[in-house]
Amino acid sequence: MGAKDAHLDGNQQFGIIGVQGTLGTADTKGTAETLPIGVNPANGAVYTHDLNTSEETGTGFNGGTVAVGTAPVEIIFTGVTQSIMITADHANSTAVYVGGSTVNSVGSAAITSLWPGESVSMDLNDVSAPVYACGAAVGQKVYRVALT
Repeated sequence: MGAKDAHLDGNQQFGIIGVQGTLGTADTKGTAETLPIGVNPANGAVYTHDLNTSEETGTGFNGGTVAVGTAPVEIIFTGVTQSIMITADHANSTAVYVGGSTVNSVGSAAITSLWPGESVSMDLNDVSAPVYACGAAVGQKVYRVALT
């Protein structure tokens, strides 16, 4: 679907991600280069990611994979999260339930279920409200990403 078509379909969002620079010149790492990645719906502030900052510093993005079995496992993020997204691996064999520490393998106390390939995102400070995942079978996996 092209950009023109995205404007005509109310279910689609138009977006462009790009990198600017001068053709034929070397990239100058260390200068302030940020990429806009979203808008805080509460106050309209634009979230950006410093293209020169690595994940290990605790600012920008952080994430990774989490192995999920039939007992709740906390999905831990680095830094103070503003927004998180959890995605169930496409190779999972069953649902993964997301919720508080009492979520279980049949979905009790879950806020949502994620079938293979599905995602949930939310504005959340996980320090004050930790998130847990629990699978309906062992050997499941989720991907976590946070904006900090």
